[in-house]
Amino acid sequence: MATLDHFCTFLNKGGEDTESRPRDIKLQSPAPNPEALRGIRLRPDQSRAVEAWVSAGCHGQVVMPTGAGKTIVALAAMKAQSRRTLIVVPSRELVSQWRRKIRRHLGEVAGVFTGEKSEYLSARRVITTYHSARKLLSQQNEFDMVVFDECHHLNAPTWGRLLELSEGKKILGLTATPEEIEGLPVVYEMTISEAVRAGAVSRVQASHIVVPLNPRVAPNALAIMEKIEKIRQALSRVEDQEEKLDLLQALASLWQSLRILLELTPEKVQKLMEILEREEPEKGLVFVETIWGCEELARRLRERGWPAYAYHSALKKHHREAILGKLRGGRAIVVAAKALDEGIDVPTVKFIAILSCPKKLRRLVQRMGRGMRPGQTLKLYTITTSIGETRPAR
Repeated sequence: MATLDHFCTFLNKGGEDTESRPRDIKLQSPAPNPEALRGIRLRPDQSRAVEAWVSAGCHGQVVMPTGAGKTIVALAAMKAQSRRTLIVVPSRELVSQWRRKIRRHLGEVAGVFTGEKSEYLSARRVITTYHSARKLLSQQNEFDMVVFDECHHLNAPTWGRLLELSEGKKILGLTATPEEIEGLPVVYEMTISEAVRAGAVSRVQASHIVVPLNPRVAPNALAIMEKIEKIRQALSRVEDQEEKLDLLQALASLWQSLRILLELTPEKVQKLMEILEREEPEKGLVFVETIWGCEELARRLRERGWPAYAYHSALKKHHREAILGKLRGGRAIVVAAKALDEGIDVPTVKFIAILSCPKKLRRLVQRMGRGMRPGQTLKLYTITTSIGETRPAR
């Protein structure tokens, strides 16, 4: 899907994609012992995910939409197949989240190993971050299973070696946005349409709104676009790899500059205000590009009478938790940049607006997933300028 319009149409059809059908996975070995899974309730699709992973030799990626219950699948797999498990996550917030779920569903106190904390390392389940996992995997070999949450991170050069260090262990990768990872094939994939039909996630009503380019920012925006086009033309002629890398880095920087420039144009903010007045959501999420954008838009929303809060990585952990608590407890509009993109359980919201569209579809899917919890219909709005803020398909 090359454009946001196509993506919104795809969502409005319940996630049906005639060009991409779910994989037909044939089970070749017995399913997990039901007794081992006692105490963990699985939907039929979650049971199939565990069975497919076991049938693949307890090695591979399980792909399910955000909110469809990947963590429960992992807990069931751990309980049935592992004596000691290392869980690798991308953030400290997810360390705490996993620890709570292990306590709730397995009745165990999980160990933690991060740059800030090291405790209960002899526990049956230990949670670490991608930043700290290498040290732990190098020093301790008694883990018989490794769970990589948001496993698309394994394609990053910094963390790619973690798979090598996990060789000989059972490996379960979890993601909502599958990527080809060498040595970790997809063994089960649940599409959005399957998740909607199963009641695992909500239906989505998606709208892509294009607003005019503001005259005050137009000259700068058009100048950046001109530079982008020149670099794209140069890339088609360059053969030297180092020169090509320099051009790609310059191109990425220009796209980022453009998204920041167009982040909070008056036309975008006005359209958001109109949508909020019409929808009157009790709870909602609004995504922008920068910390400044979070604070500024939250301030403008408060001036218009909305209970708005900025949520970003510069806030201390207890402040971020307090803001999520406001979402759980009552009426709140939370404005976020990247801090809510991945994995974190967000209290049920039925309204999401995205004012700064990410450069990768994966981040858009992750943001949308913050509101795709079952039992509701999510209203999703993407608001962009007429100049375009997403990279052309390549």
